[in-house]
Amino acid sequence: MKFTTINRLLALGLAIATPVTASVCHPSKAASPSVSTSATSSLSSSSSAAFAAPTCGIQLVTNGDFRLGGGGWTNEGSVTPLISTGCYGKQNCYQASSMSSTVASFSQDVPTVIGGVYTFSLYYLISSVDLTGTDSMTCSLLGTVNSLPVATDYNLVASSTVANSIEGDWNWFETTYKAVAAVTTVQCVVSSSNSMTVLFDNISLEC
Repeated sequence: MKFTTINRLLALGLAIATPVTASVCHPSKAASPSVSTSATSSLSSSSSAAFAAPTCGIQLVTNGDFRLGGGGWTNEGSVTPLISTGCYGKQNCYQASSMSSTVASFSQDVPTVIGGVYTFSLYYLISSVDLTGTDSMTCSLLGTVNSLPVATDYNLVASSTVANSIEGDWNWFETTYKAVAAVTTVQCVVSSSNSMTVLFDNISLEC
């Protein structure tokens, strides 16, 4: 059963933290999620393609506002470019949907300088969710060190905290990241045991 209003969330008795929403003119920074850094062979490693060293102040993510549809991104599962007034920029965004424990993800390799400090940010919106399921949405920055992938994970949505991101509101997340490799993979993954759809917009990584 889908819950589409805040009142229905409250009816479930969930502990709801004050949601952080954003307006186009005055975005608010979302509360920092728990961050874990780990090395595991189960993660896909970054591309070994050679990139020129970036110049500070430039945007490293290609098509982070999705105005070129899905151009520049590698997808898995149900991931769809949208042209809709419901998108954050009122034009284009990315929709990732998970049902029955399927995974929806998208990723992109970008050039980074080892030891360089970057700002990672994005907007996201929970379009629909079945609160009776186990839900998660994680965005990660991945690099390969000594042939092992190292991931810094930002767990933005989880079953225990899904009410922090009220359904239908755009949320802004921003953090700093210290690169561990010359190529960093930007990746977002949506997973639900029942169903959840998340919209993404303005994904950015810049020094």
